[in-house]
Amino acid sequence: MKDIHRAPVSSTSQTVQLDKSKVRIEGQPKETGRLRELIAQRAYAKWIAGGRRTDSAVQDWLQAEAEIKAEIRRGRRLHA
Repeated sequence: MKDIHRAPVSSTSQTVQLDKSKVRIEGQPKETGRLRELIAQRAYAKWIAGGRRTDSAVQDWLQAEAEIKAEIRRGRRLHA
């Protein structure tokens, strides 16, 4: 079975399925796909660590994105 996780997208009952093997969007440069993958992994870890709250997915993503981009600006090598 594929590794699929459900993360809430709003405070309503809607959810989005994230298949971590398909994080890269077709047609994106490889670097952009890698950045999205790193952000997705960090956001997912934050969501898990935060108790899988139904209202935290967007905030987790934005926080992860800011952290990853700051690390890149500082020249830190990032690994998945």
